[in-house]
Parts: sequence; C-alpha cells; structure tokens
Amino acid sequence: MKTTQAQDALAAHLNELRRLIETHDDIQTLLRHSAAESDRKTEMEQRSRRTAWRVAAGASGLSVAAFAIAAGAIHTSMRPAPPPEVLVVDKSTGAASPLMSLAAYQLTPEDATIRRSVSAFLRAREGYTFDTAEDSYYDAAAFMSPRLRAQWAEYWDTANPASPMNVYRKDGRVRVQIGAITILRNGFDTATGVRVSFTSRVWRADQPSGEATSWIATIPFRWVNVASDERTRRVNDLGMEITDYIKDPDLGAASPAVRQPEAPAAETRQGRPVALAAPVATAREVSP
Repeated sequence: MKTTQAQDALAAHLNELRRLIETHDDIQTLLRHSAAESDRKTEMEQRSRRTAWRVAAGASGLSVAAFAIAAGAIHTSMRPAPPPEVLVVDKSTGAASPLMSLAAYQLTPEDATIRRSVSAFLRAREGYTFDTAEDSYYDAAAFMSPRLRAQWAEYWDTANPASPMNVYRKDGRVRVQIGAITILRNGFDTATGVRVSFTSRVWRADQPSGEATSWIATIPFRWVNVASDERTRRVNDLGMEITDYIKDPDLGAASPAVRQPEAPAAETRQGRPVALAAPVATAREVSP
C-alpha cells in the first residue's frame, strides 16, 4: 500500500515537473544547452584520448628510430676505415684513375708457372740473334710435342730459304715484346691453352729494319711427365707440352703484321741436314 502511494506521488511530481518545463521556454533552452555541453565534453574527452594514443605511438616510433640510428652509428664507428686511394692522372688526357694495388696482380702458382713457361717458349720461338740461335732453337723445342719438333727442324733446315739462319744471318736480330697472356680453360676450369699478344721487330746492324709487327698466338698445351734429356728438363722442368702453335696478325694493332712464309710440311721437304741437330719431340708449325 505504501509502495503504491509512493509511486503515485512520484508520478504526480514528475508530471508537474514536465508541465513546468513545457510551459517555460527558458528552462528547455537551458536543458538543451546542458545536453549540448555534455556531448561536447564527451567528444573532447574522446578526442583527447585519441590524441594521447597518437602521441604515445609517435613517441614509440621515434624511440625505435633513435635506437636504430644509434645502433647504425655504433656499427659504422666499429668498422675499419677504408684504405686511402691513390689516383693517377694521365698527363696527355687528364683522366684520373685509381692506382692498382700489387694485390690485383697476384697470381696463383699454376697461373704464374704457365705464364713463365709460355713467355720462355715464345721468346725462344720468335726471337733471333746469331750468337744465341742454337740455344733458342733447343729452348723452343723443349716445349714442343714430337710433331711440332719435326716441323721445327724442317723450318730451321738451311735448305729452307725461309730458315732464320738464311733470312737474318749474322747481322740480323729479331726482338720480341710480349703483351697480354690470357689463360684458356675448359668447363672443368682446367687450363688447356693460352692466347698471347706480342710484337716483333727486325734489327740489322743495330738499326731497326721496317716497322714492328703485331701478332696473336694461340697455344694449346697439356702437362706430361715423360723422361727427357737433362737439357730439356732445365728449360721445361714441369713438362709443359705445346700441341699446336697458331699465329695470326693482330688486326687491332696500329700497324698490321704481314704474315711470313710458312714452313713446308715435313713429309714434302728434302734437303741438307739441319744446321742445328733436330730435337727429338713435337707440334704443328703454322708460320715462323
């Protein structure tokens, strides 16, 4: 009973309050303003929360970036400084290029051995002086296969008009200057030959005779370990056997080379015995 009376009294009080508000416009305006202010404060609080989260996230990102920069700086400071680079200026063109280190020219023992042997063979094969003709003859033959040695002896035979003994005689010399040596390798990275660029020039009576000629020699070879005489071992101690010798003019050179006459095949040659005793051994002669 008391509860029902209280509810009735509350309802009556609310009705009176509603009539009061409805009959007074200023109270309605005040309530609308109060509701709007409450919404504005709620929106500002939500916006403040979002701004705070964004600031916190930005600060975290800046902290991570700062740590990354600091770590990079520490790592950079711990790395050794690069070695100084020396530049070389070409006096004719003014172009600057880095000076090559000696480490760039270091060779493996195999490459150094091949280059040394090929250089010794090519100088003996292409050079000429009367006083050292016999030594050069045998030094070149020490690297040749038996087939090349037979043709080498044919070429030096004094019955051959193109023999160096007949062409250059006592007053002639041939000077050889070796250029680039490129080692040729097969698919298994095994050295099978070399390609050599070189120039040669004839001198007579200590004066140059004609222009220098430029050549490209392709020299296939293999390693053998066969018994040989002591003289051959002193020149070719590791047993390099050159199986062919192909010499062509270097078309990229400033002065083109003129191919010299080729030595006739061994089986078609007849004449006197060679001036120097023919060595016992190897290879194909393409041109002197």
